[in-house]
Amino acid sequence: MNNTIQEMPAMNLMDRRSFLGTIAITAATAMRTSIAGQPELKFDLSLVETSLSRSLADKTVDHLDLASIAKNEFGIEAVEYASECFPEKSPPNEHDLREMNKRAAEHGIRQLLIAIENDVRIGDASEVKRMIAGQRVRQWIDVARALGCHSVQINPASDGETTDQHKRAVDALASLCEYADIRKINVLLGNYGGASANAEWVSGVIKAVDSPCCRTLPRIKNLKDDADYQNLAKLIPLAKGMTADTMSFDEQGNETTIDYVRAMRSVHEAGYRGYVGVNFRGNELDEMKGIQATILLLQRIQKDRK
Repeated sequence: MNNTIQEMPAMNLMDRRSFLGTIAITAATAMRTSIAGQPELKFDLSLVETSLSRSLADKTVDHLDLASIAKNEFGIEAVEYASECFPEKSPPNEHDLREMNKRAAEHGIRQLLIAIENDVRIGDASEVKRMIAGQRVRQWIDVARALGCHSVQINPASDGETTDQHKRAVDALASLCEYADIRKINVLLGNYGGASANAEWVSGVIKAVDSPCCRTLPRIKNLKDDADYQNLAKLIPLAKGMTADTMSFDEQGNETTIDYVRAMRSVHEAGYRGYVGVNFRGNELDEMKGIQATILLLQRIQKDRK
């Protein structure tokens, strides 16, 4: 491999400028370099709805506008929904389902998945709560099917000993996956935290469930040391999605809490080639600017393998 550092060709800089149209690329970005002979990272971008959670909460953005925002503001052609961002945090009615499909079609947007947030715990220690959670997940599976999504995402972790959590998660997922498989929807396990942050635990649950529709959707977050990056890589072989969480950026456009170059290299080398969800979660920047910054970072890393 040629390890000689060389300047980025001008055409690649123009490619990055054109990605967001009117968004200016800083002089610092123009000075970045790449390693000759290394291939581009292969992934597409999707817009995760929780990137706009503040705007949705204060009603400056409407849930039904996600497809339009993704395409017209950012040039992104796929979206990922979150149950907490739907009106009343509930499955949509028939009118809203039709409207979501209509707007997605009008803007050429793929609707990829629905993340079912933390108020739904399929492995809860309470049998009643597990039953209620299972019913709710089935409702969202039906919504995903109606929207043409490929998956729903859930948090498989709960409370108590990890072995107990494992058993409850496996029992619940076995039933859910039977339902999801009939509807041709995947059930993806996210690394939210607790037991689910451990790749070995998640992989053990998936192996025990033994269903082709039970897979992972890893999130790039909370990466502090070598073990964290290794743990992320272990989640990739079973991944049917990927989320890039960002919080803040320095003057060079780098995310300040995570080494994204290292993270995306780990993801690529582990074999991931699908969509990467843009999920800005910070408070220092306006959400639209935070999303733009995340897109620019990921696009730079994609072009400039270091």
